[in-house]
Amino acid sequence: MKIETAVVLQQVGLYHGKHQILRDVDLHLNVGVTLLYGANGAGKSSLLKLIAGLQGQAKITGQGKVLTASLVSRAAAERAKIGYMPQQGGLYDELSAIENLRFRASMLDIDNPQERCAEVCDAYALAPILQKRVDQLSGGWRQRLAFASSMLSRPNLLLLDEPTAGVDLDAKACIWEQIDLERQRGASIIISSHDPHEAHRADQLIHLHRGRIEYNGTPDALISHLGLSVFHFTRPVDSAASQKLTNAISQELSVLFTEKTDQGLRVVTAQTGEYHRQLMARWAEDFEYFSHCSLPNLEDSLRAVLLISERQSTTVQLPQSASQ
Repeated sequence: MKIETAVVLQQVGLYHGKHQILRDVDLHLNVGVTLLYGANGAGKSSLLKLIAGLQGQAKITGQGKVLTASLVSRAAAERAKIGYMPQQGGLYDELSAIENLRFRASMLDIDNPQERCAEVCDAYALAPILQKRVDQLSGGWRQRLAFASSMLSRPNLLLLDEPTAGVDLDAKACIWEQIDLERQRGASIIISSHDPHEAHRADQLIHLHRGRIEYNGTPDALISHLGLSVFHFTRPVDSAASQKLTNAISQELSVLFTEKTDQGLRVVTAQTGEYHRQLMARWAEDFEYFSHCSLPNLEDSLRAVLLISERQSTTVQLPQSASQ
């Protein structure tokens, strides 16, 4: 069954006791790949568990639907239609790889579970590890097995909590190859990740901060949404002059971060508009090493949203740009 709308959440809140985890979450997710981005503790894993129907006795406010079922009152059979891969894989260390797959398959309402296990093993090239206990597997093999396990029910909604964390390049390529195949099949895939290269592959990007959605849009649109500026300086030959330049620039409140490059120093600031022009003119006058300006990229933007969130959390205010 091909789906058009996988998840609809309206003003959803999530509480564990008196502690609020998610706040006023509005989401409307269709087919394709959505990437959840944010600092540790932002609520990414909690949001995935909520959508998976695994929040236990937590209090949920607001309303929503996941596939065709209510967010709050879902039967086990409805939850089984969702492929969910938790951050630690959800595997049993004392069981072998094939035993993990067979046990998971037995818990799902699928036809011919043994045959489906064999299909998944072939699809993810698991033959070398099938008889090995999970606690004997490398991190890459564990993640590949966990991902394969989440695919047993041929889900139309796939929830992956940092699926490629700590894996080698081959395992990462294998997982993303399957994600792309599921996208082509018409599935909706929601992934939490800290990897900016994976953000490039997403159709939609959601930034979470303290349980709230701070940004929801395409990865490319995030760049213009933040309004960053990038300055470049050639590196002084004298190391003392180079350090003096770096120190002086870092004291500017609007500077988010600096990077040393082969050519010199790259400076990313949180300003555009008139303030940006004034800053550029002042730096061109004050520093003989000022070179030029350039456009920010997605990696700059992803790093910036975390830094801006940290500054907001410590009540440090950035100067207002003319474009705001």
